[in-house]
Amino acid sequence: MKILIIGNGFDVAHDLPTKYTDFLERTKLFFGYCENNSIDNVLGKSFNDALKQHGMYDEFREFEDNIWLKYFTEKWEKDKLKGDTWIDFESEIFDVVKTYETKDSTRLNEMITDEISQPQKFFISKFRKFLVESQKSKKPIPFNNRSSAFSEFLFSNLKKLTRAFEIYCICVINKSVIDFYNLHNLENLREEIAKASVESVELERTLNDTTRYLARERLSKNKNTLRELEYEVELISQNYDKAQTDLNSLREQDNSLCCLAIRDFDAVLSFNYTNTFETLYGMDKTNYCYIHGKAQPESDKADMILGINDTLDGDAADSLFVFAKFKKYFQRIINKTGSEYKDWIQKISNTRRLSQVYILGHSLGKTDHDILREFFDAGQNNNNVKITIFYHDEVSEIRVVEKTIEIIGKENLIRRVHGSDWNVRFVNQYDEEQGIMKKT
Repeated sequence: MKILIIGNGFDVAHDLPTKYTDFLERTKLFFGYCENNSIDNVLGKSFNDALKQHGMYDEFREFEDNIWLKYFTEKWEKDKLKGDTWIDFESEIFDVVKTYETKDSTRLNEMITDEISQPQKFFISKFRKFLVESQKSKKPIPFNNRSSAFSEFLFSNLKKLTRAFEIYCICVINKSVIDFYNLHNLENLREEIAKASVESVELERTLNDTTRYLARERLSKNKNTLRELEYEVELISQNYDKAQTDLNSLREQDNSLCCLAIRDFDAVLSFNYTNTFETLYGMDKTNYCYIHGKAQPESDKADMILGINDTLDGDAADSLFVFAKFKKYFQRIINKTGSEYKDWIQKISNTRRLSQVYILGHSLGKTDHDILREFFDAGQNNNNVKITIFYHDEVSEIRVVEKTIEIIGKENLIRRVHGSDWNVRFVNQYDEEQGIMKKT
């Protein structure tokens, strides 16, 4: 069985604007375009047009005052001035949740009421405005219930941010992939390849059958029959060679358009919200699992997960649930996202046949360790499960090795990477012999 596990780096390798900073930039430019309609604001206008094309313009406009969007945008812009252009939503959410989750309800209520310092001030001040509005609407929140209300306030805004990112995925990322697919008429190209493959196989079978028949007829020494058969074999052979040439030409054309060198996977576990692999490389036999949900146009079908790993340890993790809704494990249960990968793990764990697991474009971050560990455990005492982790440069190589040690431990990794019975290896994704991506 061949399993591919992909993270955001897979989309980035396809030159897609899937980084959180891409989202923040496009969103800022879009709202700027809404204000002045500047023709110089090319990205803002293109996002504006895409939203209208998908009928999502009005819905996206409602996210302008989202507190998480404002928080991330402000932090990103401040950090850019210091030369830091990167932001990780999950890490930022983790820090915010941990700040408040470690406070008991009494202390949190006091923080909401009392003067506070940065960085807690941003979210507390936003919640205070919400409290004032709730007083005006004659639905005041009791003092002893404000910690739960604060958590719900943060989470409801986070869900809206998640929906905003979902719309961005549909209108910008998925649209880019579909436009590329349509521009190069990949659907017809793949149909031609499938048809040519069937024709080539049929000709090869006919050639083999006719050749065997000719060998038997040689024994009869009927020269007329032999000449006819030899001519027929030559004709079929020529047709077969032409069919192979045409098929190879179609495959070369297909390969020149796409980045992935290996495509025939039995299963794909995607940590992405986008359908890039399915659109560009999807095969009928391939099974998919979108562990964090998949971007959906309809808001009532939205199941995307934007969360964090647990901030609590021990008994606290099993007893304090005010902020549990921010945790990925909790969201997976509520949103009922894919768990098909567990069947794949069971299958490769219980077979003596070789199984290949490829991890591509995933940072092996802590928030996904629980899922990734299951695949490593499948190969713990089974050398028929080979795990290949791809990296894109020397820095990322060091990083994924470190993250793998965090998942399975140093001694375990050392044992599994050395010798002829290895079952974990690290490979540059652009390596000419063992890589999985082609440089474009």
